[in-house]
Amino acid sequence: MTRETGRRVCVGGILSAFYKTRRRVAALRPDAFPVDNQWHEYIMTGDGNSYGAKAYLATDWKRLGIQLSYAYIRSWEWFSDYASLGRLPSLYDVPHAFAAALTYRFTERSSVSLGGEIRSGRVQDLDEDMEAIPEEQFRSFRDPLRYRLDAGYGYQKTFRNALLAFRVGLYSIVGNPPLEEIQNFYFVNFQQQCLPYAAMSVRF
Repeated sequence: MTRETGRRVCVGGILSAFYKTRRRVAALRPDAFPVDNQWHEYIMTGDGNSYGAKAYLATDWKRLGIQLSYAYIRSWEWFSDYASLGRLPSLYDVPHAFAAALTYRFTERSSVSLGGEIRSGRVQDLDEDMEAIPEEQFRSFRDPLRYRLDAGYGYQKTFRNALLAFRVGLYSIVGNPPLEEIQNFYFVNFQQQCLPYAAMSVRF
């Protein structure tokens, strides 16, 4: 960590790594097509592991703030019922994720920011036509590379012992976020996946 108070330059960073094993991982069989409540016939169990590294860097210079982060994380699974397929990526395997944000502070209370992210697509268990993927290609299809660019304006003010924060902006000005992220918003579409948003919070 570096700090120069005379020029108001502050730099901080974090680097971490991990490894963990997983036991009795449950997954839906690739040949499953449930038509009743006999789920024990469609679920298989196995083992797995996860490992990765994360890096984060933040710096402030005068009115500017910059944040950068990168994560390399792998998540694998293997099942005795399909030993011939070997080690398979889990549904949560997202190898690469990079995010960046630039903030300009007009005053101590208000700021505008521009940020975005790029990350690997997740593994899919259905093809583009929502059909089951053949057993020999199980866990071999992924979403495309996902990316987006956001912009927002924030304002905060203290009232006695309470902090009021207000933020408005545009989510995914350009990009291709997954549909499930878009469906989690109550929104009005400007174009394609671009969504306006507003949020207000009070902290005591």
